[in-house]
Amino acid sequence: MTITDYHAATDTGTLLDAECAARLFTLPGRVDPESAVEVSPSPGGKGRGEGEPPALSSITKSRQAAIQRTISERNARFFEAQDKVDQQREDLIANIEGKLQQRASLIELFAVRWCLVDMNPVKVLVTGSSALRIEAGADSLAGRVFTVEMGPLLLREIADLRGFGKLSPLLPFNGPGPLKEKEKWRELRQFGIDNAAIRHQAFSAFSERGAYFLRTINGLDVAHFPARPTEPEVDFVLTIGEQRIPVEVKYRARIDHQDTVGLRAFMEKAHYNAPFGILVTRNEEVASDDPRIVSLPLSSLLLLR
Repeated sequence: MTITDYHAATDTGTLLDAECAARLFTLPGRVDPESAVEVSPSPGGKGRGEGEPPALSSITKSRQAAIQRTISERNARFFEAQDKVDQQREDLIANIEGKLQQRASLIELFAVRWCLVDMNPVKVLVTGSSALRIEAGADSLAGRVFTVEMGPLLLREIADLRGFGKLSPLLPFNGPGPLKEKEKWRELRQFGIDNAAIRHQAFSAFSERGAYFLRTINGLDVAHFPARPTEPEVDFVLTIGEQRIPVEVKYRARIDHQDTVGLRAFMEKAHYNAPFGILVTRNEEVASDDPRIVSLPLSSLLLLR
């Protein structure tokens, strides 16, 4: 019991503060039957407490209401926690059931594989979601299963298929090493200008579907650089060995100095080892006068491979 749980009043009805009321119980005293005073209940009052001063009765009722609110709030928190536990249990059960279903499907898939592959001299090509399930049990197929990731059609492949013309890949197939040189990116820009007609037609066809591109270059690490307290965001950071290349995409008609803040801030950090950056644009015009920044139309970037 706390001090605020004690309440008292004088014979004249004057309320005592809670601390004084609590200290009354520390005073020595004795029960004297001859001096006992009978307290009569108020008119119409029944039961214990009905004869107490009105002010004291009001405080008692207020305290009772506060205790009741505390109990109700505690019960509400308990039921809320119980609801969360129930929801987590249901989610866990659903997750387990889903995994069991996947395993059952995988077992069925392996049964088909055993009949087709293990018992017959055939080769099987598995695509779609079934290929993902095969990966889950690839250990049992060691030496007999191979994964091939099929990226989107390249811009030069679209140009060839649509009959727009033939273009050679600017990036060799043996890795992204040449991308470490700024001159290679300038060469790519000029390559796009020299083949503008084919590039625009192929890019128009590519835009009908769209696809990821940078992540399809083998050996190239691509990551997003989020904003930090002292550093602005950069859309992509390419990592080749120990060197990094920040890439900012501004696919719009007008680009100003503020649009290259992220690139410039990243390049100015010596520990990032980023001697130059790429600004991917919509139009052919050079969008930055910073000699460290290579402006490159998106459609020209897609001619890299």
